[in-house]
Amino acid sequence: MRKRTKIRLALAVAAVAVIGAAALKLTVGGGAGSEEEPLYTVTRGPLEILVTAPGAIRSRNSAIVKSEAQGRNTVIWVIDEGKVVTNGQLLVELDASEHEKSLTDQQIVVGNSEAALAQAREKLAIAEIDREANIAEANLRLMLARLDMEKYCDGEYPQALQDAESKIALAQEEVERAAETLNWTTRLAGEGFVTRSDLQADELSLKQKRISQESAITAMNLLTNYTHRQQMAKLQSEIEQAERSVDKVERQSRASVAQAQSELNAKEQEYNRQEEKRRNLEEQIAACHIYAPTNGMVVYASTLQASRRRWGVDPLAAGASVVTRQELIHIPVEGGLVVEFSTPESDMTKLENGQPAEVTIDAMPDVEVRGAVSKIGLLPDGQSAWLNPDMNLYNCEITITNTPSTPLRAGMNCTVNMLVATYQDVISVPLQCVMRTGGECFVFVMDGDTPERRAVTLGQDNGRVVLVQEGLKPGEKVMLAPPLAAGEVTSSAASAPAPAAKQQ
Repeated sequence: MRKRTKIRLALAVAAVAVIGAAALKLTVGGGAGSEEEPLYTVTRGPLEILVTAPGAIRSRNSAIVKSEAQGRNTVIWVIDEGKVVTNGQLLVELDASEHEKSLTDQQIVVGNSEAALAQAREKLAIAEIDREANIAEANLRLMLARLDMEKYCDGEYPQALQDAESKIALAQEEVERAAETLNWTTRLAGEGFVTRSDLQADELSLKQKRISQESAITAMNLLTNYTHRQQMAKLQSEIEQAERSVDKVERQSRASVAQAQSELNAKEQEYNRQEEKRRNLEEQIAACHIYAPTNGMVVYASTLQASRRRWGVDPLAAGASVVTRQELIHIPVEGGLVVEFSTPESDMTKLENGQPAEVTIDAMPDVEVRGAVSKIGLLPDGQSAWLNPDMNLYNCEITITNTPSTPLRAGMNCTVNMLVATYQDVISVPLQCVMRTGGECFVFVMDGDTPERRAVTLGQDNGRVVLVQEGLKPGEKVMLAPPLAAGEVTSSAASAPAPAAKQQ
């Protein structure tokens, strides 16, 4: 395989030499305008279609160490790259001074919030006690009002009614006795046994008894018609007011307890929020000390990104700034090596999964490394598109299938060569000879001293020369600088189908 690669490289160098010689060979043209035009003489020969791209070695499985500290933080210490570490060993230390200062202030806030929470709990307990006491007092007033009604209906009113009836009966008896006495006094006075003054005294006594009787009857009427009704209305009103008071006290008590409960919930939420901030600050301080999650060798993420041709990334070192979730260190673990590389959009149709590849390590060019394409990017790389919007690069991977004689390390730069097709005897021309207009591919062939536009059918290209399937013959001379100004130099991969079969 290594010998075949050297042969291919030699053929490529020869092709470049032929193109250079053709460019230096100038012929005299007539009627084309210029005294000398660069021409390329069409020949038949072998052609290899290769996809070549720079890449980097990385571990298939790596423990990726990221910054979990929020915001932007400064690195104050980092372990040396390439050092072998054990699980739990300190890798990176970030500046935690601002977090520590914030934690001190937050602890004060948490203390005040905790005191407010305790006060809210006591207010709720007091509100519940007041509710029970106020409801008990209101129920007691209602019970007393009902007892007053019962006492009046079953005791005071019957007794007052009985007293009034007794007074009326007693007054009636006294009136009858006074009348009888007056009759006797009148009879005796007619016979001359008593004086007139005695008679008048008995008459006056009868009048007084009758007046007392009428007063007792009037009192009876007042009791039954007015006093009883008035007292019943008053007692009933007191019962109704006591019942409304019970309902009012219950509602007020519920409202007070609900308000106290709401304040307690608010204080609990505030305390939990402040406590969460305190715990978060403690976690941030802890996150400023980053430890190894496994055993292995330290590889900086910035080194891997640089090896993947991703520029604009600051190297990991003391004083560098890192942000949340930024990859800092990769620790390769056992599980094989892969090669990461990026290829332009024009080469994507030439790649397929399982395609064999040869890898040349920049630092160890004599080490034979073989692999196979295991991943082809579906979308262009966003970072490369941002750096160069006019070029779409797709990230791909090659799985290393052999065991090199010299151990490889993640992060090594390399070059990958993937053989697409080999042709033993075909016609090919430099890409700069081909032009396209309206979907038609054509070249300018010298017919004597006059350039002739000729349509051609193209096959695959290797980035330098393109396979010509139809339209040219060996020995014809093709202009390397076509005279047509409104043309578009394109890769045949975008304008012609791939060959039906590969020749090995």
